[in-house]
Amino acid sequence: MTALPAARFKLQQRGNIQIGYFADLVLFDPNRVLDQASYSNPKQLASGIVKVWVNGKLSYVEGANADTIVDFGRAGRFLTHQN
Repeated sequence: MTALPAARFKLQQRGNIQIGYFADLVLFDPNRVLDQASYSNPKQLASGIVKVWVNGKLSYVEGANADTIVDFGRAGRFLTHQN
C-alpha cells in the first residue's frame, strides 16, 4: 500500500516506511517476477518474490519448505475504512 490509498481510506500509520508505522514490504527480483498460475492450476506462487514482511514480521521466504522452516505465523489483520 502506498501513502495515497492509505490516506484516501484514512488508514492511520500506513502507507509510508517510518518509525511507528506498520510495514508490509515485498522484496522481489524484477527480472524474475512471473505469475505461475493458470486457469487449470490457479494456486501457484509467483516466481521472483524473494521475501515478504507483514507488519514488520518476516512472513515468506522464497524456496523455503513449509515443513522444515520456522512457522512464520500471520502478522496481518483485516483493515476497514476509518471515519
